[in-house]
Amino acid sequence: VSAQSLHWFDLQKAKIEFKRILKDRNLCLFIWNERTSTNNSFTSAYESLIHEFVNNYESYITKGSDVILRLNDFVYPATIKKITFPNVVNMDYEGIVNLFYSYSYSPPYDSCSQETQHIIKKIETIFNEYSNGKVVEILYTTNAYYCNF
Repeated sequence: VSAQSLHWFDLQKAKIEFKRILKDRNLCLFIWNERTSTNNSFTSAYESLIHEFVNNYESYITKGSDVILRLNDFVYPATIKKITFPNVVNMDYEGIVNLFYSYSYSPPYDSCSQETQHIIKKIETIFNEYSNGKVVEILYTTNAYYCNF
């Protein structure tokens, strides 16, 4: 099982390791979440915040089609199956801040920097605007790709 990490794999080395550890049932599962902002005001505002503070954000986004292309180099393509389902994640304010700074493409967190303070203030503003006082909903589409290796 790989969740949101296939882009980090050295596919040639991973292929050797998968062949070593997969014995009887060569089933692999790769999971990818994509934020879905069309029907959720917080998710849309959060996505805008990311666009505002991450340079070249579009170049970092991995879509399902990118995952499939990488899988085609990794497994026998005819075996790839996909299941898609909605995924709603409720997060508190601290969780949203941690989520933003967990991305490899986020600017570095430095509590003394003006940029970090500005980002934190923006997160707080959109959280307060869209939360129920405790949590906000982030909408995702979860894509699960399973295949025989």
